[in-house]
Amino acid sequence: MSSHNDDRIQRLEAHLEQWVEATFAAAFGPRVDVFDLALYIARAMEAGVRREEGEPRPVAPDQYRVTLQRAAYDRLLERQSELTERLSSYITTLAAQNEYKLTRQPKIMLQTDPDYKHHHPAVNTYHTDDPGSSTVGLDAVAFASARPANAQAHLMLTGGASYTLVSPLTHIGRMEDNDLVVDDPHVSRYHLQIRQRGGEYLLFDAGSSRGTRVNGALVREHRLRTGDVIEIGKTRLIYIEERDEDQHQPPPTDTIDAV
Repeated sequence: MSSHNDDRIQRLEAHLEQWVEATFAAAFGPRVDVFDLALYIARAMEAGVRREEGEPRPVAPDQYRVTLQRAAYDRLLERQSELTERLSSYITTLAAQNEYKLTRQPKIMLQTDPDYKHHHPAVNTYHTDDPGSSTVGLDAVAFASARPANAQAHLMLTGGASYTLVSPLTHIGRMEDNDLVVDDPHVSRYHLQIRQRGGEYLLFDAGSSRGTRVNGALVREHRLRTGDVIEIGKTRLIYIEERDEDQHQPPPTDTIDAV
């Protein structure tokens, strides 16, 4: 069994190397970054395959969250949209070759973490139609514990709409695969991240072209406090914390779902 798996990995790597050379060598500079990225995504797909009752084919995951060291992320950031589109296409082809079923077009999100020091990528995979399933990943980055039950955090947007922070990691930007999509041409495709750590939320600028301001000051990292005004492009987001003991009930809101 081990020999069969080794042969399969060798074939995968050989095929992947040819594909990377043909697809990315001229456009993306150092080949090793993209090769390693594609290889870890392909291996994560294999690890995340699940079997369903009544379904003759194994089902491959359709969401891939990839954490990179800052230097590697910066090298790929400028052409991230093209890179993730091509990797998505490759995963589709790879799934078909292995006779895996995909419930939808694979979505790949690149991210960086200031605490991530490994030279290789970490890939977490998800099945969109099974949000409660456990994460399958390679060297997954551990997120902080859940926020206290008596606290709720929101981002108030222009016009009165609100986005509730419910995940340990929220991506904000112009591209449609962000968790919170901001329709502002002055906002970067992947502008910032908000991370939950313990009982707090931390803001991290994701290498945006125009920067992120909080209360008028340009920041790379910031611990959020209720009332903080976040400015990205021409858009303002106000961070609000509400607790059960607050006297006033939160106003009606419209939830903005990531596309």
